[in-house]
Amino acid sequence: MLQQDKLRFVLTSPLSGEGPIADHVRSHGDGVRDIAFWVDDARAAHASAVQRGARSVQEPTRLEDARGEVVVAAIATYGDTIHSIIERRNYSGVFLPGFEPASSSFKARSTGLKYVDHCVGNVELAR
Repeated sequence: MLQQDKLRFVLTSPLSGEGPIADHVRSHGDGVRDIAFWVDDARAAHASAVQRGARSVQEPTRLEDARGEVVVAAIATYGDTIHSIIERRNYSGVFLPGFEPASSSFKARSTGLKYVDHCVGNVELAR
């Protein structure tokens, strides 16, 4: 995970030829699978999106560890891309349950990034 202020980028790569990450890379090549949003209330955000026509791909699910709990849900966007909806207000860990802090002797300099103002999704033309 790469982090600066509230921006977090989680990079994943398959460790073998099997599994959901390997399947996605095989189908699409390197790319973005999930654009996640940090929200105050994941259950309400998910319900509102579905009520307005979004297709749910993950109902709100509570995840927990010793540092607290998060609620994660997801909706479909285009192709195989999804938007995760993440509520972290009751969580004090580094990111999500299962993530542990890592140390490095590398000292990164700030890039000055504070916010993501938009994301672009490239889709194929219908044939």
